[in-house]
Parts: sequence; C-alpha cells; structure tokens
Amino acid sequence: NSGWASNCWQLTFPLLGFILVKYSEEETEDGRRRKTKYLLLAGAVLSLILCLVLVNYDMRDNGGANLEQIRQRSVLLPSCFLVYALYNAGQSRKASGWIAACVKELSAATFGIFLIDTHTTYSEQLFEFALRCQPFAGRYLCSIFSILLEFAVYFLVVYVLRKIPGVKTVL
Repeated sequence: NSGWASNCWQLTFPLLGFILVKYSEEETEDGRRRKTKYLLLAGAVLSLILCLVLVNYDMRDNGGANLEQIRQRSVLLPSCFLVYALYNAGQSRKASGWIAACVKELSAATFGIFLIDTHTTYSEQLFEFALRCQPFAGRYLCSIFSILLEFAVYFLVVYVLRKIPGVKTVL
C-alpha cells in the first residue's frame, strides 16, 4: 500500500473536481461540452482497459507486486468523467426532477463521505466484507464492489446525519 500516493490523491481529486466544475460553468457551447464529456469517457474506458491489461501482466509476471500502484493510477480519468458527467447532468435543463434531486443529494454528501473515508477504519472492514465474493468474481471486481459499497454506506450515514438539525451545516 502506498500512503504517499493516497495522500496525493486526497489533494488531486478535489482539485480536479473544482477545475472540471469551473470549466463546465464557464463553457457555454453545448458542442464543446459534449466533446469534453466523450473525450473523458474515452479516457476512462481506455484507462480501465489498460488497468485490466496491466493487472493481468503484473499477476502473471510479477506475482501481483505492483497491483496497488496500478489500481491507484487507473481511477483518475474515470473519476474525472464521473464528476464532469454528474455535474452536467445536475445542471442540465433537460434533467428530470429525480435525476437533479439525486445529483444534488450526492453532491451535498461528498464532503461527509470524504471525512468518513479518510478518518475512520470502516473502509478496511467493508473491503474485508467485499472480499467474500473473491472466489466468484476475482479481486479486481471485489475492489470495485468495495468502493461502491463504501460509497453507498457512507452516503446513507451522511444522509441520515444531515437530517439532524445543526449537523447539516457541517456536512
């Protein structure tokens, strides 16, 4: 496990999110927004494909010695795509009320999710739980399942906590 890279990502992801949101707010031409979205989507897909190839190579030739570094570096472009696409979905005039409400709730909970993830040990426990499906799905899919599980659990915790008066202003 690489603590240095994890700490760098804690700075990089919020910064990239801010830059993408700022770009999206300032870009008024729909064609350029669409091109940016498809470029980020293509980068995300290529990043995930490259990750799968590198994980396969590393497992075969190095016994999995570099898996953590490969995984950490494969999430950057997919994360950028998700931030950009979700932000624009929430800002779109075409977005249905349900989609806009979901994006608004997710957006409001991100800081609380970040706090829970970085300041508690629940991630390790949820990962251990997700590893139960490793014999059936493999470790990479277990990691993805673990991330989705963490996000869902942390979102629910923050959502419930925000219903308490006074806590909503902090989270």
